[in-house]
Amino acid sequence: TYVLLKASTVLLLKQKSAFTTFTWNLALGGKAVQSSRYSALTAAHNAIDGNRESNYARGSCSITNADRDPWWRVDLGDVYRITRVSVTNRGDCCEKRIEGIQIRIGNSLHNNAAVGPIPLGGTKSFAFKPIKGRYVNLIVPGRKEYLTLCEVEVYSENAALWGKTSQSSTFGSGPELALDGLSNTYTHTNTETNPWWRVDLLKVYRVNRVTITNRPNLAYRIIGAVIHIGNFPDIYNNRICGVISTLAGGATANFSCGGMEGRYMIVHIPGFQKILSLSEVGVYGYLAGN
Repeated sequence: TYVLLKASTVLLLKQKSAFTTFTWNLALGGKAVQSSRYSALTAAHNAIDGNRESNYARGSCSITNADRDPWWRVDLGDVYRITRVSVTNRGDCCEKRIEGIQIRIGNSLHNNAAVGPIPLGGTKSFAFKPIKGRYVNLIVPGRKEYLTLCEVEVYSENAALWGKTSQSSTFGSGPELALDGLSNTYTHTNTETNPWWRVDLLKVYRVNRVTITNRPNLAYRIIGAVIHIGNFPDIYNNRICGVISTLAGGATANFSCGGMEGRYMIVHIPGFQKILSLSEVGVYGYLAGN
């Protein structure tokens, strides 16, 4: 359940066990700071290093001093519609330090949400209706505490999942396979000039990030692919977000689009005798005008 206030957003989060539609941890590209640092091993960035290692001595946890109302914050760099936050607690001791923690989400530092306790070494994921925000703050209010976090993950809804896909041609594998959440399936066009894949987001978004996952084999085929964002369904009238210069088989490339506005995201490979295959596609941002 959740409650929406004019001045701030207060969410009572509920844990969920499966998240098949969320694919990219936005925190990995962010910048983390905290109220203080307990030791050289406990920098704020440790909580977004992509490692859920929960033993303090192994240097992958952030810890503050015993501050009054200690806090930790990640700046995602852009505004996203955030729908899930996962938190990993320290595993070798001190389970209760994280009790009463709040997650605060927004474009300022005043929006907030509250979560419950997390066991030693455990990871809990908390899902909620989309909240637009650039900052994710974790705070223990009302007491002196060593705020300890061994990983914080932030996920946004993939706007492409609600859209309609199409491609220039189909050789056995349709355009919808780029949104099926499976790494071993992929789209496939015929061999042709300027093959393309498109998703119509159905509404205009300000797109901050696009992710492209390459097929596991014949990875070279995606080299030179161009990513377009805009309000036109054709290839050439939309702005370019990025170009794939290299991408290993099964790997995911992450492109910052800086809030480009558009209803369509199009991937195309310019040239003759080309084949376009995509394993997975993600489009992240927020509705324009909101």
